[in-house]
Amino acid sequence: MRMRMTMTMPLKTVVLSCLCSVLVFSCNQEQTEQNAASSSIEAPLASVNTLDIYPQDVNVASDKLFARLQSKNVDAEKIKALSLKSLVRMAVFADAAAQDLDQTELGLIDAEVRYFKRELLMRRHIEKQIKTTAPTEVDIRDFYQNNLARFGQKTIKKILVLTPKNIPSTDQLPMVMASLNQWKDKANWRKRGGEFELVETTDDAANLHSNLKAATKALNEGDTSKVFFVDKKPHLLRVEQSLQQHAKPLAEVRSLIRQSLAAKILNAEIKRISEELLAKADVKYF
Repeated sequence: MRMRMTMTMPLKTVVLSCLCSVLVFSCNQEQTEQNAASSSIEAPLASVNTLDIYPQDVNVASDKLFARLQSKNVDAEKIKALSLKSLVRMAVFADAAAQDLDQTELGLIDAEVRYFKRELLMRRHIEKQIKTTAPTEVDIRDFYQNNLARFGQKTIKKILVLTPKNIPSTDQLPMVMASLNQWKDKANWRKRGGEFELVETTDDAANLHSNLKAATKALNEGDTSKVFFVDKKPHLLRVEQSLQQHAKPLAEVRSLIRQSLAAKILNAEIKRISEELLAKADVKYF
């Protein structure tokens, strides 16, 4: 039983808009030769002046339309009938354009057709040559273990930053520097004097100054920096604790890893096939 298709716009409109975006008619000698070759295999379904439309043309157009439709409950024969009518309409335009356009414009269209054909042939060859790009479970696990940082594993440092509340004047600076140097060796900065402020943060905080991040990077847990300046204020920095943040579980990122490895395998295979073909080909540049 044939099922009727439910869509948000008329079926005929969808057919026309989709086909107009994906089908190209070449009106040069190459198209004539292709039509002649096709006619020896199958009879045309329609003819528009010198352009023949074959069952294979309708099948290609219908397949492309099926792929674009959200609903698969369609009447296949109705799709083919409407596709044929659309192809006829396009052939009328193509024939008219072939008579109106000059040789330069026709040459550009022919170049686009050649490019599309070669690209399609390349894809077909790749599909036949590459049997699978699926990584093994061992590949996935190895990639995960060797790239834990990509999946969130990192060391987070809890830091204390000691700095004067205000920018010291030139006269005040020697006294402030001496006071900070005294605090450098003291264990509990939380018992600081009232002239200093204490900031508790982590080295991955979004608003952490780049100079503070750089100072933190050079320190291990329990280390204290030398006095350094940020925005004209002297600072002391101490790494109070180093915490290990674990990577996301493998189960959570397995699909992402599989896609990434499959793309790498595909690219490697394409490169291999390309190099083999180029080695055999007679390539000349003029």
